[in-house]
Amino acid sequence: MAQAEDAIAGGTRVRSAASAGAVVLVVAGLVAALLLLLGDDGDAAAELDQAFARPIDSADVRVDVELRVDGSPQLPTPLRLRVAGPYRSGASRTIPSLDWNVSFVGSGRNVSTRLVSTGRNAFVVFQEVAYEVGEAEVADTNRRIAAGQTAARPPTLSDLGIRPRGWLIEPEDRGEEELAGAPVTRYSAGIDVTRLLDDLTRAAERLAPRVGRAPPPRLNGAQRDQVRRVVPSATLDAFVGADGRVRRLAVLAPFTVPPENRPRAGGATGGLASISLDLSRLDEPTRIVAPPDTRPIEDLRRQIGPLPPGTP
Repeated sequence: MAQAEDAIAGGTRVRSAASAGAVVLVVAGLVAALLLLLGDDGDAAAELDQAFARPIDSADVRVDVELRVDGSPQLPTPLRLRVAGPYRSGASRTIPSLDWNVSFVGSGRNVSTRLVSTGRNAFVVFQEVAYEVGEAEVADTNRRIAAGQTAARPPTLSDLGIRPRGWLIEPEDRGEEELAGAPVTRYSAGIDVTRLLDDLTRAAERLAPRVGRAPPPRLNGAQRDQVRRVVPSATLDAFVGADGRVRRLAVLAPFTVPPENRPRAGGATGGLASISLDLSRLDEPTRIVAPPDTRPIEDLRRQIGPLPPGTP
């Protein structure tokens, strides 16, 4: 999230891709956060509280991200990212288990990869070659995760400082709908993006020591003002099943490039970031298997060059 904040707050340094990417990362952070939120007052908010508080031990996950940038010849078509596959919680004792296919389309590129975690090891499958992080490195991370978990239950995001009543705006019950053939209730709310970033930064500060990372910097006043100019508003739709658990989250975040920054942004005037998170097969058994014939992750790092600071 620190990279997202820096990109959004860049002012005169912003480029079309950096500004748009910052918006996607902000909204992606929101989608990740909303699964365990505890929230506001009122009937609709109370229903959302209960839905976000219900744990999901395993599910098939699909995340779709689309970024449309207006006025940029370099980005004439939307950028699209999809992440899909099974997930199983590590119960705050280990990294989660997952087997996710990741695809990116846009800007003349079409890239696919696969991320696998068994909880004890992690892998990246790129261009049909599997690269292994290694059990020793993952075990070290798992020890830090377990050492930071002192309560009898896994921490909610509320425990980490996420306070949605400060940034969810006027949640409403929109009534009954149908999703994938099953009845759901739809709830809608606005989002105060700068307050959301403050909460996510606070959560990252509390999580950082558990995984051996430095905490991200906080937004200063000028950066907060820049965020308000670039992403003045965002909206959330949550779809809750008959069992009271979230089935779908959808976020829309229109953004604007300030006029004085548009020449540096390749002519981009703004655009729209949209992200949806779909959950199915909740708590059903899922089998996640490590890929065979792996190579050390260092081989992949040498291929793609230096990684950003803080990357495993």
